[in-house]
Amino acid sequence: MLPGSKILRFAQNDNKSSNHRLLGGEGGSRVLEKKFEQLYLWFRANYYRRMVQEIGTRKGSLSATESYCAEIIYLLCQPTATEFARFLNISVPNANYKINALVEKGYVLRQPSSKDRRESLLVTTDKFRRYYELNHKDTARLIRRIRRAFTPEEEAQLDDVNPMRQTREPQPRKMTKSKGNPMIHIITDTGSDLTLAQAAAMDVELVPMSVSFGEHPYDQLADEHFSLFYKQLTEEKALPVTSQPSPGDFLARFLPAVEAGDSVVAILLSSRLSGTMQSALIAREMADSSNIYIIDSQQAAVGQRLLVEHAVALRAKGLTASEIAAVVTEMSGRVRLYAALDTLKYLRKGGRIPRSTEVLGTALGIKPIIQLAAGPIVMAGKARGHAGAVTSLVKLVEQHRNFDPLTPVYFAYTASEAMGGNFRKLACAHFKLKNTVIYPVGATIGTHIGPGAIALAYLERPDAFEQDGEAKTEE
Repeated sequence: MLPGSKILRFAQNDNKSSNHRLLGGEGGSRVLEKKFEQLYLWFRANYYRRMVQEIGTRKGSLSATESYCAEIIYLLCQPTATEFARFLNISVPNANYKINALVEKGYVLRQPSSKDRRESLLVTTDKFRRYYELNHKDTARLIRRIRRAFTPEEEAQLDDVNPMRQTREPQPRKMTKSKGNPMIHIITDTGSDLTLAQAAAMDVELVPMSVSFGEHPYDQLADEHFSLFYKQLTEEKALPVTSQPSPGDFLARFLPAVEAGDSVVAILLSSRLSGTMQSALIAREMADSSNIYIIDSQQAAVGQRLLVEHAVALRAKGLTASEIAAVVTEMSGRVRLYAALDTLKYLRKGGRIPRSTEVLGTALGIKPIIQLAAGPIVMAGKARGHAGAVTSLVKLVEQHRNFDPLTPVYFAYTASEAMGGNFRKLACAHFKLKNTVIYPVGATIGTHIGPGAIALAYLERPDAFEQDGEAKTEE
């Protein structure tokens, strides 16, 4: 039986009662072309049925044409306006008219190309993905059944005739074989604040989160020290919009590993802060592999980086993917991150405090102290002035100073390297620390805390964690 016939048979069996007439019934044509047309209709019918049921009509909803255009942009994997126009066989001005409508409604962003800064790539946002992912449950279920029934040869036949192969696809970075276990791919998102160079040096693959100031995307992968981000953050009136990776972004990394028989360990931004975990879980379901381990870091920035770097070290020691996942999952509950903010401005812009609180706090020189430890970000205290904030931060850490001696203490800063370095020097002297590192905080967390912040993250000793129990919030 040809691959197309098998696909349709599974689609029919999967939803036979509700789609019987749509698919042509038992006596329908067995011509391969007809079957693929029917299969397409099955997917689209389910997609639009769910869209109508779960979204309906409301302000900012997509028209039929806009839905088609947004979906094409998504499937072409970040095309340029020219590529989008060429695919639709329309003029570039006409294409830009359609693109601008999607940008205005918040479904598409224009992101500068890292290869040619004169070009912009079209990127779908989370708002569009909430539409598109309505069909993922049906799709994932069907793909699982197909994978169980298809031979590798039949899958190869489909891949050879896939017209989407002719379009530009996101190419996962080729993994360099590590000395420990060459079959384990470690993946993280840019919430970890790893730069491209740092990720490449560790054989870690980065899945970027999109960041945009209005209609102007910020390319965090091209900003190695995040200095451009903080400059623009202080100049703009509104906060930038951050968008989680799509399931397709993760699937593009998962499938090559699965097809090669490799394993994947993905360590991602806290699920309390982002929907990134959900995108990865959907992609794993579509990849239908038990060798993909997805870990909620319960952290961000240097707290997340700590876990990623530890996973890399475990891989080099020869641990299996399941062993690495088990160790890192356990560790994620023992990571503590504390930070002192320099301003209330960005908490107010993000809607976390009222303007009156910002005005009063700024007049009094109030510096918030925040904590992230196996849960949401919480207010752990406050101080007056920068010196008071440093003192309060040290006192807070003093109460939980059960540093794991085998793991570095991670320091971090937003915008001011000198301020971060001074805090690191003071803390090292106070706590007699010898194994420390320091990194800048990127756009994902920097958006909400602003420049001038200082932070540290560390791993608690396992025995100390067992005695203390869950993290306590300081009043």
